[in-house]
Amino acid sequence: MAMQEVIGGEEAVYRGHAGVRDYIRDMDEAFADAELDYTDVRDLGDRILATGVMRARGRSSGAVIESPVAALVDANDDNKAIRVLTYLNHEEALGAAGLEK
Repeated sequence: MAMQEVIGGEEAVYRGHAGVRDYIRDMDEAFADAELDYTDVRDLGDRILATGVMRARGRSSGAVIESPVAALVDANDDNKAIRVLTYLNHEEALGAAGLEK
């Protein structure tokens, strides 16, 4: 997930329920406060694209960041998320969704 880049790491892949727990743990360890403000959510049928801004404060450093953020969510027939891709660039997320940049 692209969020790892925000905290100075490399992109990571989280899989399954355990992966979701690991992702939440990693974000909690990295940030004292974090807010995702998705201002544009698009229903693309079996996918959803949400774009907005992430505001956060580092747990150790206290540094405040503000970054563009996007999530492209693929859903199954039961409308349950089966894959979530995150981006720190709206244009890249739009391209991944097959939309014009």
